[in-house]
Amino acid sequence: IGFLELCSNKDGTEAIVLEAVRAILSLPNIKESLIQNSLKQLIRLLSLSNKNCIRYGALKTLNEVCTEYSSSLALDIFVDLEKIIEKDKSILNVSFRSVALSIFLKVSRYLSDNRLEKMLKMITDQFSLFKEELKVEIITICNNISQKNESKYKIYFSFYLSLMKLESSESTKIQLIETIKWYINNTLEYKKQGIMCLAEFMEDCPYEKIKIIILDILGKESANISYKNQII
Repeated sequence: IGFLELCSNKDGTEAIVLEAVRAILSLPNIKESLIQNSLKQLIRLLSLSNKNCIRYGALKTLNEVCTEYSSSLALDIFVDLEKIIEKDKSILNVSFRSVALSIFLKVSRYLSDNRLEKMLKMITDQFSLFKEELKVEIITICNNISQKNESKYKIYFSFYLSLMKLESSESTKIQLIETIKWYINNTLEYKKQGIMCLAEFMEDCPYEKIKIIILDILGKESANISYKNQII
């Protein structure tokens, strides 16, 4: 441990620092101070290094550990992530942006509503530029996070409705519909709005499979909406 800590010193060669930090974070039962120092070193490499391979290595390492250390990372890293996501929207930078998005979404539960809304709007604005695999990953990560955080329901639900209006493949749309279906099945507040969104989308939907999925949802849930409205 002592040798790795020495190698992770900020004055060392960037490649050595990166590999030392990666090794430290892979060890069990390490001291909190060492964890914090390792995370700070990764953020430093990400923001200050002039070498793309070092910056990408730091980004990938952060993505690997951010779920475990998300509360420690949230306050320190989101500014750097925003810079990566906003900078150079060309295809050449898609790998950096993809990993940065993944990290941001994983630590988003610890961010303020304003910061989260800003980032989700940025994702929405760039959504059409992403590969379908990344679109599905974004939806999946958001789904896993939002379902566990009721205070963020409104923000994420609005985000999903916005994505429904954007162009994407059949498989991506199905993933998104399943996400909205969860809100329909599990929340009263967003049930009617979710049903109306799916019904509106189905009118011009070119995919027969999606039409069947939506019709099944409408058949099971629309009567419940009508009944509850009458009671109210």
